[in-house]
Formats: sequence, C-alpha cells, structure tokens
Amino acid sequence: MIPSTVVNISCKAFEDFRVLKEVVLVEGVRSIGDDAFWGCRSLESTNIPSTLVEIGWNAFDHSSPLNEKLNGIYSKAMCDTSSITTQPITTSPAHTDQF
Repeated sequence: MIPSTVVNISCKAFEDFRVLKEVVLVEGVRSIGDDAFWGCRSLESTNIPSTLVEIGWNAFDHSSPLNEKLNGIYSKAMCDTSSITTQPITTSPAHTDQF
C-alpha cells in the first residue's frame, strides 16, 4: 500500500520492480509519473483513487500480466470527461492501435 502521505508517484519510482504484485493507491494520490511501474512484470492489480488526475507516459508499460487484462490507455483517452465517476472495464477493447 502506498502511504497516505504520498501525493505523487515519481517517474520511474518502481521501474523494473519485478516482484511487485499489487499496488494499492490511497485517496490523496494525484499523479503517477512517467514509467512509474514500467517493467513490473508480476503486477496483477491496482486501483484508481478518485483523487488521481494524471497518469504519466508508459506508467504501466511492460507490466504483464496487468497488460494482458488491459490493452492500453492512450493519449487523451479521458480528456474532457469531468462527468465520469466510475467505469468498470468488463470486456476487451475492440480497438488496440499502437502508436
């Protein structure tokens, strides 16, 4: 669990931490930096607190098996969506273009 005093997860904070299986982000976390969890190959689950407003570039890239469950969140995927509160992901995305 990320301590309640943490507001920002720094760039590359947990990069290549291959034994990390779960990330619990507490309310109050506002941002996840670029490559923060890059290469966390054992990462199976995480949550998104209501206070999170920014997820950096490649934040969860190469984090299999998490990436097997979610094919991608792309640039501006949630731009201007202030009315969204919660949206469960129940099926595989139909569109998985790569940049």
